[in-house]
Amino acid sequence: MINPIDGIASLAVAIDGWGNNVWFTRLVGGTDCDHASSLTVAATVRADAGNDSAKLSFCAAVYYADDQQNIVQSCSDAPVAVGTTNVISATRALDPTRPLQSARIRLTQDGTGQVQYSIDDVSA
Repeated sequence: MINPIDGIASLAVAIDGWGNNVWFTRLVGGTDCDHASSLTVAATVRADAGNDSAKLSFCAAVYYADDQQNIVQSCSDAPVAVGTTNVISATRALDPTRPLQSARIRLTQDGTGQVQYSIDDVSA
């Protein structure tokens, strides 16, 4: 068992290979959030296992209701040195005249081999 970052538990994420993702999704269509002007996401992230050829990106992402095929996102790289803990955030400016379908936090890997992270204190 990996030690939590904060409190009694942290989310453990293991991704094995380029293009693999972990998604946290909130459907916002038809709510008072569906015409937002920006999305900011943040979390405390710790690298628990990794390799030199892979990185994890932490992204603020949305799909607009009128274009659910194309993701709109901004990303920040998570720390790569094992044992390193950082608070990271990403902000995406949005078009408030276009209704949103969903707001998302996206964790995605770029590179080969497995990476493993602990994630805590997530906000959006």
